[in-house]
Amino acid sequence: MGKYFEINNLVLDFKTIDGDFRALNIDHLDIDNGESFGIVGESGAGKTVLALTILGLLPPTAVRIRSGEILLEGTDLLKLGKKELMNIRGKKIAMIFQDPMSSLNPVFTIGRQMEDVIRCHRKISRANARAEAIKAIETVRLPDAESCLGKYPHQLSGGQRQRIVIALALSCKADFLIADEPTRNLDVTIQAGILKLIDELRKELGITVLYISNNFSLASVVCSRIAVLRKGSIVECGAREEIIGHPQDEYTKLLLKVGE
Repeated sequence: MGKYFEINNLVLDFKTIDGDFRALNIDHLDIDNGESFGIVGESGAGKTVLALTILGLLPPTAVRIRSGEILLEGTDLLKLGKKELMNIRGKKIAMIFQDPMSSLNPVFTIGRQMEDVIRCHRKISRANARAEAIKAIETVRLPDAESCLGKYPHQLSGGQRQRIVIALALSCKADFLIADEPTRNLDVTIQAGILKLIDELRKELGITVLYISNNFSLASVVCSRIAVLRKGSIVECGAREEIIGHPQDEYTKLLLKVGE
């Protein structure tokens, strides 16, 4: 029986005016059900490109997938049509983006945005969607969930907005969460709280987490295994203690030294 999530022989190019540019070249990556797996690499290494490829969010006019498969519980996501992918996003896979302000619409209340997303995926009444939104906000440890629903994004702090984005990602019962540098724009104390929350939710809800970061210290807080990505390729992968304590690749050693 295969792993919960697998990537095999994935080769992806960007189409440019100067010809194709190799953005991803991943031989193999696997994640167990319920695991928190980290991908670490510098900016431009291909981390977010990989996340968007998993979700099928890269424009087909801009990319060329040369080969490979992305398997979620045995289903190859690369072979699914647009409608099939839409059904998987939110229900099976959800993503926390780097900047919560770009994920939330500034002209709608938190409640309106959460209710619309829930109703889109779960086909329930607005009243029931509101009740589910309140549950999701309570799950991410925000007090006075009812009051949060009536606020606009700019009325919340950075940490509160990121918790709302996490609640939004989990509101449709997704069991695979991709966290793309979710603490990047937060101060150190807020970062710690968000990372602790993600790990607690993983354990409580039994979800699987793919955590993306350019910082080994942050990844080590929540990830049991870590893969190091360089120019679209995995140069090293293993248990957190092995990668951080006994790195084998020179690029990994350099990243660890930068983070000291």
